[in-house]
Amino acid sequence: MPELLTRSVLREQLRERILQRILDGEYAPGERIVESHLMKEYGVSQAPIREALRDLEAMRFVESEAHRGVRVRTITEKEMGEMYPVRAALEEVAGRAAAPQITDTTLDALEAEIGDVLFVCANLARHAQVDVGAALRRANAKFERRFRRMEELAGANAGALESLTLAQQDELWDQAKAEEKSGSA
Repeated sequence: MPELLTRSVLREQLRERILQRILDGEYAPGERIVESHLMKEYGVSQAPIREALRDLEAMRFVESEAHRGVRVRTITEKEMGEMYPVRAALEEVAGRAAAPQITDTTLDALEAEIGDVLFVCANLARHAQVDVGAALRRANAKFERRFRRMEELAGANAGALESLTLAQQDELWDQAKAEEKSGSA
């Protein structure tokens, strides 16, 4: 039985719970989300359920059609491709901000988070109806190519990658990425 919700932020709590179920894959792409089931499950009226679903529609996680209800939106491969650069940029900013505070405990937590990120990526690939294993293998191969190129560039500059500052490593990563895009690597 789900825990009770408070009235003050009912709509937001419902939105977050439904969203989490979508992200966890409990609701599959194209699957109908039935308002009456949610009303019974959470013990609430139709109004906050509809408000939460409208919020999720505005966020493009669901789509509604008159007389057909609400369904989990299927993400296209094109949309998925457009999401990755945004996510990568956000993660880069977060990584740079966190770098000065990194400890062994932080690294352990980071390893756990990487597993969570891979899980979310796998769910996104599934929503886009892409072969999850192939998508993760391609992403891993791209990462390894760029990382090996970074090591080559560091060696060419008479230094080991580990001896460089994070800023210098970022420059090498950007250079390896640019070379890959231009086909000169």
